[in-house]
Amino acid sequence: MPPKSVPLPAKPSKPYFFYGHRKPSQNRPVVYGGLFSNRQVLKPPQSPLPPSPPFDLRKWDPHHLSQNPSPPPISTPHQHSKLSPIARFIIDAFRKSQYSWGPSVVFELNKLRRVTASLVAEVLKVQDDPILASKFFHWAGKVAEMLEVLRRMREMSYKPDVFAYTAMIKILVSKGNLDGCLRVWEEMQRDGVEPDVMAYVTLVAGLCKGGRVQRGYELFKEMKKKGILIERVMYGVLIEGFVKDGKVGSACGLLKDLIDSGYRADLGIYNSLIVGMCDVKLIDRAYKLFQVTVQEGLEPGFATVKPMLLVFAEMRRMSDFCKLLEQMQKLGFSVNDDLSKFFSFVVEKGERTIMAVRVFNELKVKGYGSVLIYNILMGALHKTGKVKQALSLFQEMKDLNFEPDSSTYSNAIICYVEDENIKEACICHNKIIEMSRVPSIDAYYSLTNGLCKIGEIDAAMVLVRDCLGNVTNGPMEFKYALTVLPACKSGAEKVMEVLNEMMQEGLPPDNIICSAIISGMCKYRTIEEARKVFANLRTRKLLTEANVIIYDELLIEYMEKKAADLVLSGLKFFGLESKLKAKGSTLLSR
Repeated sequence: MPPKSVPLPAKPSKPYFFYGHRKPSQNRPVVYGGLFSNRQVLKPPQSPLPPSPPFDLRKWDPHHLSQNPSPPPISTPHQHSKLSPIARFIIDAFRKSQYSWGPSVVFELNKLRRVTASLVAEVLKVQDDPILASKFFHWAGKVAEMLEVLRRMREMSYKPDVFAYTAMIKILVSKGNLDGCLRVWEEMQRDGVEPDVMAYVTLVAGLCKGGRVQRGYELFKEMKKKGILIERVMYGVLIEGFVKDGKVGSACGLLKDLIDSGYRADLGIYNSLIVGMCDVKLIDRAYKLFQVTVQEGLEPGFATVKPMLLVFAEMRRMSDFCKLLEQMQKLGFSVNDDLSKFFSFVVEKGERTIMAVRVFNELKVKGYGSVLIYNILMGALHKTGKVKQALSLFQEMKDLNFEPDSSTYSNAIICYVEDENIKEACICHNKIIEMSRVPSIDAYYSLTNGLCKIGEIDAAMVLVRDCLGNVTNGPMEFKYALTVLPACKSGAEKVMEVLNEMMQEGLPPDNIICSAIISGMCKYRTIEEARKVFANLRTRKLLTEANVIIYDELLIEYMEKKAADLVLSGLKFFGLESKLKAKGSTLLSR
């Protein structure tokens, strides 16, 4: 009987692919039975969703978000598993930038050659941050194809949610396309998507700013009917819209509704109502609202009192005007600074300049006044053609021991030139130089033009160089004047090339350019070359016959002056002054 075979110990199996003995993991599937068996992917355990936090309207305010950025959303690895590779690339770009739009995101997205409407829809499907979604939508440039995006979403069996619709409405509001906003709103209702507070606020704000406050008010009533919590910002937007639309009564009704709802009106709401009441000359009611802002400690500013000051001035109620100034001073206002802002606002309309001067005449008796106010009124009087009055104010401020600054002297230069008092204008220019300051560009141009008219061409060219050396962006006429001077070396044809280029820029030859031609031709060429240029300009009807005659006289006079200067220089060089003086000559005393 053969001996029984001793059973060999079981040979440990080697883990390898065929038998599927690898340790399972998320990225390495388990294989059962062999090479051709089915594979199963291990799914990570799904944790229950955390409860949603209470709604906070500030989180949806772009201005609030820019100052208080929210933490990036938490995403799980399987959340975007069904996205296309390009969509995952876009989402990953958002993640790298901590879900905030900026240059780094744009840099990554610019690597994409094309972003289709289907891709936009795919990204919006998973991106639930309306601010980031709207920025991406705007970057994709699909505003005109928004309805196409909606159609693609529906083809993908995906109904856009309220975040996607809000992002679309936000973009259309920024473009001022209110009809498009309402169309998207209709599509949202068609899909049965219930708008949230952010959607309502976005659309209502856009409608109010676009002059459709009544439609916005209808949506407001719809919100109240649905029992949606209406924040104070919604009331503020509607009140401002009604005021702009001239419906002050409706705005006041909303204020009552706001207070009855348990809210306290903020300063912006009161400011809007004060503006509306002042527009319809209900100044006493506006003043009562101002007192309310003081009593409630809302710290009213210049924007609050500005419309009331204007109405008091227009109605010539100067006692009430001064009473308001006294109250402003008690509240800590910088009255002179605010008066400067007030006069700047008043003279924005030229027809109110005389009223501004009248008000100032009454205020300065009471001790109100500053150099800045004088500068504002001088500039406004000059713009309205009242040069004499502007110069009278200039003299008055010096008599009252106000110290003029460079702006004052710059205004005076312009006025003196228009009054044909070039000497005083030059004195004002020298005062600015003594202060180590620089005249305004308008003052430079005005004085240069005035010097050219009286034949002081050399002084004018010095001012041209001085201006371009001191200011960042001087007049184009000055730049071409300095281009014309060296072009005169090559003759009339080269000068005409420069003038042609200048005219292509929309700058016809003016007094300064013609003076530069005179200066350059007398220095480098001849009178005849200068006349060729002026004759060409006359043929092309860029100069009148009278102007050609004037410039020809200036040309001859300038050439004679230059010749006389050369003669005098020669006499001085050869030491002949004493002989001429001994014979009674007064030539050298000029």
